[in-house]
Amino acid sequence: MSEGGGSLKYIILAIAIIAAPLAIVFLFFVFMIDPSLKFDGDDNGTGVEVSSGACGDTVTTLVDGFEMMPRTGKLGLEQHLSLKSPQESASTHYQLSNTPDYARNGMAGGAGGLNTGNPTVENERWASNTQWRWWLTSSGNSNPCQDRKCQQARSKTPHSRIVMTNKKTGKSVVTSAEESGPALWVTQQDGRNWGGTGEIFHYLKEGDNSAWPEVEVAFAKDQQTPLGPCDN
Repeated sequence: MSEGGGSLKYIILAIAIIAAPLAIVFLFFVFMIDPSLKFDGDDNGTGVEVSSGACGDTVTTLVDGFEMMPRTGKLGLEQHLSLKSPQESASTHYQLSNTPDYARNGMAGGAGGLNTGNPTVENERWASNTQWRWWLTSSGNSNPCQDRKCQQARSKTPHSRIVMTNKKTGKSVVTSAEESGPALWVTQQDGRNWGGTGEIFHYLKEGDNSAWPEVEVAFAKDQQTPLGPCDN
């Protein structure tokens, strides 16, 4: 190697030695200024992916290390859940919940498949459902849900705040987990693996001419986030 080439190698090495500590100091001060600084896809060191959107921050799961639900899919139109026991008539339900005409599509029968009793009016109005991973695995097999994380996921699911976003239009709505389903054969038939009341379905379908809107789904990081449409 020539003398000139050897000198260049040592110059590059010296620059690298000086630059590395400066980069570390820079990052230290950035996060000291704003320790909460995060970016879409950041997991904050917990393994739970955090993102931001019109409905606020969202997380991929409420139980670290357990995928609780499908993250994407097609949204189907579900009927209403009962607010009383025994179940009220459809006309009574519409009066109790002040259901708009466009969302009056009948009663599903029962208070929902999560076995938590009758939902509140607000939770029922924005009720959503899917094939929860503690019920069915991603391959469609029945999940015995015997390990601790699966059981934690099952207990955290009822009434949890879930943000649905139409992948085509970007419209988002905060929903409440109140039911399980649809059946696996429905998904195999046309891809529907999520469901929502008429209020949810018609809001997300606006501006989308597909039969079943494609949605992205995540949990609201703040589980006290108000239900309903966000300012998109």
